[in-house]
Amino acid sequence: MGIEQSRGTITSEVLLIISADGPVVEPPDLFNGRPSQKYADRAPRAAPEDQKVCAYFAICPTEVVRKDDGVSGPMAGGYSRIPGYLIARLAIDAALRGQRYGEQLLLDALGKAVAASEIGGGRLVVVDAIDDEAPSFYEHYHVVPVRNRERRLVMKVSTAAKALGERWRD
Repeated sequence: MGIEQSRGTITSEVLLIISADGPVVEPPDLFNGRPSQKYADRAPRAAPEDQKVCAYFAICPTEVVRKDDGVSGPMAGGYSRIPGYLIARLAIDAALRGQRYGEQLLLDALGKAVAASEIGGGRLVVVDAIDDEAPSFYEHYHVVPVRNRERRLVMKVSTAAKALGERWRD
């Protein structure tokens, strides 16, 4: 299976996605009414106290050292130190596993990494899998392991962008 958006969609009533790169010390109503109607659903907002966070991820800049990690020449693109974005702490509540929410969360994370690379540059999306079972989840979406670092996987930003298509260009 390639990277693709599943046919189902996640509504805000089903899964509340929290942006880890958003303002966490600002007043909870900081963005109320500020974004245009087009972007209102993307604005940061505080979760009501009666809801629990059931999935999350963070994106941060990183670099991969080609020799140390064992990244192939085509993946490195001639760089010895390859700039990229790390998808950190991607996690979903155990009760939601097996329902394709993990796929939706990964697609959202890949989209954020692609968008960040368009602004700040970057060649790779990097994942450091949390345990020995996690790499198979990422490999299912064509994120490939590096040779010299256990549980580290990478994907070219261009591959992610092509797979996600115009979904991330609006």
